Amino acid sequence: MCKILEKIINARLRWFLEHNKIIAHNQFGFRVGYSTTSHLASLETHIREAFANNQHVLAVSLDIEKTCDMIWRRQILNKLQEMGIGGNMWHFIKNFLHNRSIQIRFNSYLSHKTSIENGVPQGSVLSVTLFLIAINDSCRITELPVITRVFADDITILCKGKSVNTLQYFIQRALNKLYEWLKRNGLKFSTTKTECVLSSNYYQTHTPTLQLGTNTLRFVTCTKILGLLFDSRLT
Repeated sequence: MCKILEKIINARLRWFLEHNKIIAHNQFGFRVGYSTTSHLASLETHIREAFANNQHVLAVSLDIEKTCDMIWRRQILNKLQEMGIGGNMWHFIKNFLHNRSIQIRFNSYLSHKTSIENGVPQGSVLSVTLFLIAINDSCRITELPVITRVFADDITILCKGKSVNTLQYFIQRALNKLYEWLKRNGLKFSTTKTECVLSSNYYQTHTPTLQLGTNTLRFVTCTKILGLLFDSRLT
């Protein structure tokens, strides 16, 4: 019965978020009318447009570590109140998130129960919507000319132009804002999964340097975004 109630509340919550245009337009994951294809087609279009205008494209593919487990529950509840969601729905979601514990079974043995302070319960339809609410601000903190595309915990930022140094400046500024946002929300990027690609129609001798916090990001000639390979020539 609880799962049925979760679906009812989730349907109403999603309607409220979409009807009031609260979820950012560049967030493609777990939404009606959006898909991985929408996300990937958007990225490809921007790169092809840049090539047609003899521009370079500097892109960074970022991955947030253990997002579902690390999200602050209090922050989700605060965001819901800021959106104007209160009453029985807010109280249900509060009870849905609180007083949860985990236990490990090994053969016939059970560990002691451990309370979970952060994160959303995995396997629930309502958790997916709460996740979208939690990361929604990350879609809006970067500014043009940097283009941001988000699918679940995968964030891709890119910038196109004729000067590599200018692209480096704008992308680095966006990375700094994303890094500060993560720290404020108790999250962090996986530096091992974060990759940079400089795409161009012609040969470039200059490879920019980008920092994420204290880590220098690595440049590759090909990166995988949502299962699709993007190389520096878009072949």
